[in-house]
Amino acid sequence: MALYQEIIFLQHFYKGFWVVENVKPYYEPLIKPTTIIGKHYFWSNYNITTFNYINHPNFITSDSPEQIENFKNWLGINYDGNIYYEKNHSAGQVLRNCVHPEVGAHVLNCIWRTK
Repeated sequence: MALYQEIIFLQHFYKGFWVVENVKPYYEPLIKPTTIIGKHYFWSNYNITTFNYINHPNFITSDSPEQIENFKNWLGINYDGNIYYEKNHSAGQVLRNCVHPEVGAHVLNCIWRTK
């Protein structure tokens, strides 16, 4: 419920611009997202326009060391090893959940179109 509590709080009490992102779950969200871009849901109090980008090929199954390095390059990030605690997730999972920098920039740039 923390995701939805945060959205409800922002909707009713926050006076500035806000946006919340979550990767599309396998279930219907309790609160309909404001915008869907690729595999991400966005809730916001400003208009986020559609944005097309090419997703990383085979992003769901990117777990080989070579695929993970390609994924890191596609996202423009670098780190060594698995960043999950005690390696309890696949090494590619955190990368699959990342918002591509171009999508993030688009979402934030939409604020300027709102003003």
